[in-house]
Amino acid sequence: NHASNNGGGLSAVRSEVWGTGNVFADNSAANYGGGMVLQESSGEISDCLFESNQALEGGGVFSYDGDPDFIGNEFVGNYATTTEEYAWGPGGGGGAMWMYGAGTVADNYMHENHSDYHAGGAYFYYGSVEFTGNTVAYNTNGEDGAGVYFSVSNSEINNNVFEGNAA
Repeated sequence: NHASNNGGGLSAVRSEVWGTGNVFADNSAANYGGGMVLQESSGEISDCLFESNQALEGGGVFSYDGDPDFIGNEFVGNYATTTEEYAWGPGGGGGAMWMYGAGTVADNYMHENHSDYHAGGAYFYYGSVEFTGNTVAYNTNGEDGAGVYFSVSNSEINNNVFEGNAA
């Protein structure tokens, strides 16, 4: 699937989204969220696979101004293509995911994702995220924070594994 704007696989606006066991693979979006975009949305996405998705920002997932939880998902081979600092606000990238807002990101496996700018794994901008029990491994990027990049965030980071990420 390809979206000419946002959310190649799924797009939700002002919604409560609950999803388990879904596969988001080989999707793309010209702008945000190759696999999924959530705007002003909440809910929980668990035990899903985000594989080989591509977008300007948030190759796998792009979440804006919401508080969704991402629990026990696998993000592999997703790609954020931006090289612009101001692609969306002050910051761009997020091969696996890009989040603005709050939520819990726990027990996910983020590996072998890439961003041409910041955060081959996950990019968190503003908000408050609980980042716990994740494995972030072998992600790459062209600038800063190959594994995870926090910008203007008030986040809690506990019991994660960061291995083999390269900027």
